[in-house]
Amino acid sequence: MRRLILKAAALLLLGGPGVLQAEILPQLPQSFLDTTYAEPTGTVRPVNAGGDLQDAINAAAPGDVIVLQAGATFTGPFTLPNKTGTGWIYIRSSAYANLPSPGTRVNPSQASLMPKIEVAANQGGAIQTASGAHHYRFIGIEFVPTGSPTYGLLQLGWGSEPNEAALPNNIVVDRCYIHGPAGQQAGRGVALNGKSMAVIDSYLSDFKDTFDAQAIAGWNGAGPFKIVNNYLEATGENILFGGADPTIVDLVPSDIEIRGNHLFKPTAWRTQLWTVKNLFELKNARRVLFEGNVLEHSWVSGQDGYAILLTVRNQDGGAPWSTIEDVTLRKNIIRHANAGLDILTADDPNVSQNMKRVLIEDNVFEDLSTTWGSLGRFIVYLGYAGASEDMTIEHNTAFYEENMLNADGIPHLRFIYRNNITPRPASTSGFIGTGQGEGTSTLNTYFPGYVFAKNVLAGATPAIYPKDNFFPPANADVDFVDLAGGDYHLAASSPYKNAGTDGKDIGADVDALNAATACAVSGACGTLPPPDTTPPTVSLSAPTSGATVSGSAVTVSADASDNISVVGVQFKLDGMNLGAELTTVPYSISWNTTTTSNGGHTLTAVARDAAGNVATSATVGVTVSNVAPGTRTPYNGTPAPVPGVIEAENFDRGGEGVAYHDNVAGNAGGLYRTAEDVDIIASCDPVRGGYVVNNFETGEWMEYTINVIQTGTYRIAARVSSEFTSTAYHVEIDRMNVTGSVMVPNTGGWCIFQDVGVGGVSLSAGPHVLRIQSDVQYFNINSIAITAVTDTTPPTVSLVAPPNGATVSGAGVTVSATASDNVGVVGVQFQLDGVNLGAEVTASPYAISWNSTTASNATHTLSAVARDAAGNTATSAAVSVTISNAAPPPSSTKFSLNDRVQVINGTLNVRSTPTTAGTLLGSQSIGALGTVIGGPVNADGFNWWNINYDTGVDGWSVEDNLVKYVAPPPPAPTLSFSASPTSITSGQSSTLSWSSTNATSCTASNGWTGTKAISGTQAVTPTATTTYTLACTGSGGTATQSTTVTVSSVTPPPPSTTGQETICSDPNVFFCDNFENRATGFDDLLTSKGSKTPAWSMSGSPTSPNGVAVSTGQAFDGTKSMAFNMPVCSWTDNQFSGCGAGYGSVPVGKSDFYMRHYVMWPSGYQWSPIADKHIAFLNTNA
Repeated sequence: MRRLILKAAALLLLGGPGVLQAEILPQLPQSFLDTTYAEPTGTVRPVNAGGDLQDAINAAAPGDVIVLQAGATFTGPFTLPNKTGTGWIYIRSSAYANLPSPGTRVNPSQASLMPKIEVAANQGGAIQTASGAHHYRFIGIEFVPTGSPTYGLLQLGWGSEPNEAALPNNIVVDRCYIHGPAGQQAGRGVALNGKSMAVIDSYLSDFKDTFDAQAIAGWNGAGPFKIVNNYLEATGENILFGGADPTIVDLVPSDIEIRGNHLFKPTAWRTQLWTVKNLFELKNARRVLFEGNVLEHSWVSGQDGYAILLTVRNQDGGAPWSTIEDVTLRKNIIRHANAGLDILTADDPNVSQNMKRVLIEDNVFEDLSTTWGSLGRFIVYLGYAGASEDMTIEHNTAFYEENMLNADGIPHLRFIYRNNITPRPASTSGFIGTGQGEGTSTLNTYFPGYVFAKNVLAGATPAIYPKDNFFPPANADVDFVDLAGGDYHLAASSPYKNAGTDGKDIGADVDALNAATACAVSGACGTLPPPDTTPPTVSLSAPTSGATVSGSAVTVSADASDNISVVGVQFKLDGMNLGAELTTVPYSISWNTTTTSNGGHTLTAVARDAAGNVATSATVGVTVSNVAPGTRTPYNGTPAPVPGVIEAENFDRGGEGVAYHDNVAGNAGGLYRTAEDVDIIASCDPVRGGYVVNNFETGEWMEYTINVIQTGTYRIAARVSSEFTSTAYHVEIDRMNVTGSVMVPNTGGWCIFQDVGVGGVSLSAGPHVLRIQSDVQYFNINSIAITAVTDTTPPTVSLVAPPNGATVSGAGVTVSATASDNVGVVGVQFQLDGVNLGAEVTASPYAISWNSTTASNATHTLSAVARDAAGNTATSAAVSVTISNAAPPPSSTKFSLNDRVQVINGTLNVRSTPTTAGTLLGSQSIGALGTVIGGPVNADGFNWWNINYDTGVDGWSVEDNLVKYVAPPPPAPTLSFSASPTSITSGQSSTLSWSSTNATSCTASNGWTGTKAISGTQAVTPTATTTYTLACTGSGGTATQSTTVTVSSVTPPPPSTTGQETICSDPNVFFCDNFENRATGFDDLLTSKGSKTPAWSMSGSPTSPNGVAVSTGQAFDGTKSMAFNMPVCSWTDNQFSGCGAGYGSVPVGKSDFYMRHYVMWPSGYQWSPIADKHIAFLNTNA
């Protein structure tokens, strides 16, 4: 027992009394689709360019093949009808023989071998399905939209089918090239909303959107699904299941196989406007195998850049059955992302199921870094509305920059984190939960009953983590074969080789991982074999059932076999691992039974194969009977009398394993019986002082020798305190559980004690041994009170209504009873066919309202069970009733959720509930528009729909005066685009002008780029003849125009060398040069006017918007160098980027020098005119 410092919201019961429930792994898919290509034997129906594909589809019979001309284009949408029969109809390319063989992925370079099926924007899918359409296979087809947006290029099920019979089924997409239009929105490649559907060996790319986009998504399909050996590219989720409520009640997409795919996001999207989310997401899914995939690139954009999201979502609030359960993620490579795994165990605030049975095993995560955002985290684990059950994270190797795991919310049940290589980078918080310390503190709070063992936590502090882990200083000390080169095999010299709990290398099984992902990127390995789903067989051979065992060397052995091979056998004692897993025959261990309590125990063996299939042997019961090292005696020398009160600290003498069991050696309290290992502290109970047994941990027990004075019925109650809400204990008499698990409430504080127990316990007179055992930690125990129960008289109870033989119907049948007792009735429980009907009624009158429509039309029995405070119970005589409810009217199919509707024929009432008795909220006039958000409900002879109207009141309206509204097509954009002038000389500019209508955005291409306003101007300075293109897009399409600016170059003549220019007549001018609109540069020879030593300045320079600085120079006397710089200037018409400085110098002893003036253009240094300007050097000393 330990002194507990942490606090938690709840601790969850792990199994039966005193026994931790065994590890539970997820189920694999129950069905795997066989997509082997079989050559059709029916009629061949060629369709060449210009042919009618829909006509061919309509005419085809099961067994036929429709051959589309390679290179031809067919404009959809096309609908797959529901045909009679179960034979397949193939739709394939005429160049099928030249396509890659089955099992080899196609790519865009093979598009010339494919016919193209296209569809315009807002037309739905290029391929659509009629209700129940089935047995179609597409081979070697290119699918592409011609406009944007497109949601569901292959719409295999609409997502609104009302029942499974309406779902399309048995549809295979094989070696197809499915892509969005370059540079435009395309929301989804394939919608999988059906049954028995597959996408194999295909290339899906360029699915992007500013909101959400997927390569493959499904939400209203039952499965099974097969997604194998594809390239998948999308901005939102490359693969998504869930994300919208299924319209079929209780539907969860199930039996999903996702193997050997390359899930990829081009990094060029980081600089574009698309919304990026993640690579793989489940929101509602069951029995999923995600194996052998390579996932690359996820960054902060529309989400936080996690590569994989497992988030239970009742997306729209109408599917409370939504769940994520039985998911296996193994042998995948996940790299180049901001973070690894985002886990949400239940939806909030919408009601959902809790996540159950997830295995994350043998994966490599690398480069989870701030290169892709701001986190660099491995896992975030959130659960606010419900706890996960049976999460196993095992044998993974991960490299990241931030925390190992961040937890928040409530505690989770049966969490295993084992055999992983997951470092703790410097300056991070490792395994951390909100409000808790790193490591053990977080585990105790968020994952009570956890298994956290044999992990390599490089850089972590050993003292704050569970002991059975490894703590090298850094990743380099793990001793990989080639850490820098990405070879994560453990070297032969690694201390972690064969060091896992199963005897295998810690971290991912790199050989198995490499084999599973070998072809995920290339797609060229041939057909993947189907997963092995056959479990091994295993049976215990020793000891025999019913045997009594003792000593330190009892042989436990098993026989196991498998259709491929057994890779391990794990023995279990009472559901918990007994020794390490055995990986080779013979499967046998030596069991030291002295570490187990005397009494009955169960042994099993669990065998597994390389595919992860497991089988558990039949249970063998044995009795452990070892001579205790000490002899049990009552603490006070005589048995404690019963009835009476026993102080908890006065357990029997005899020591560990005889009189008590404590998980940790030593008495942490140190105040009483200090030689024992039970932690005893001073009591702060104001009712009973003395001492208290502190923080009773799961599995710990204490025994007391008692003497029952008189045979009778007793109440046993422990006086306890706790700050947790779900702790529990049970009491045994002579090793028989007599109380069941007794829940200990949160008493409000460690010093606030309550008596918590049960009555109705029969005890015979004489000596007995009482054991109290903790089922779920933690609580304090002060004493155990055993009191006689004198009331043995049961209540009397009889059913009043309905009468025997009655026929009942409807939702409000009254069921009532009368009950009495000599002391008092504390509760009456009604039962229907022996099963509780509603909650127990604890006060008179004892009556409930029964909705008989929830039971079948048939004869049923009703009864009532009354109980009193002493635990005595009585059951009434049974009453037979017949349920006769009319069948509900057929549900209306006039509308679907999210349909737009319009009011016709006058005024339509809007009510609070779907009945004519509902409160009248108001009305809507003819022409009013709204959106269907609920229904239908049939009541009072009408079909009612819940409508969210665009204006006015919202609520329930009858469908008679409503029609489905189809919005008129939006107007097409117009665009005017021109350049002025259209011809310029190199270095000059032209102005582009444009205006558009019915457009929301414009995009430039060719000679210019980027997003433009819908109207505007822009100056351009091309260096060569350039065509500029502008596309303006609106809801009605895209308008595109181009304009060309022709550029001619100027070849300057050689510089002038005509000598000295005209000298200005002003006697104070030392030198003057007029530029006289020259279009060329010049060289001027300057000659001194004599032996003068002038101070000089510069005037008349070309002007610029911000003025011109004037340089001053030295005396010009023929004996010194003189240097000057003409100023730098610029123009505002964008034709000049500035003036280069003119420069001249006079060497010592010279009186002549040259000056050249030039202007720098964007394309380089060129001569340029300076109009009507002059530069003069003034002799200010003359």
